[in-house]
Amino acid sequence: MAGQLKSGHRISPRARRIIRVCLLILAVVFALPYLIAPFYRVVDPVSTLMLWRWATGSRVERSWTPISQIAPALRSP
Repeated sequence: MAGQLKSGHRISPRARRIIRVCLLILAVVFALPYLIAPFYRVVDPVSTLMLWRWATGSRVERSWTPISQIAPALRSP
């Protein structure tokens, strides 16, 4: 019964492979933030804009602002 649809047709091996690949990609996309987060303890986080600027050789400048100077509406709870 496994691998059969309600009408009795079997799922082709190619369709199974495509479904497995899609599920694997989906699992990686959902797990990626959890896999990357521990690196932020030793490396400063970067944005995609910063990565693009580094890749194109443009200047990247960071300016840190103390949490006390950030508007209350922007602070995380």
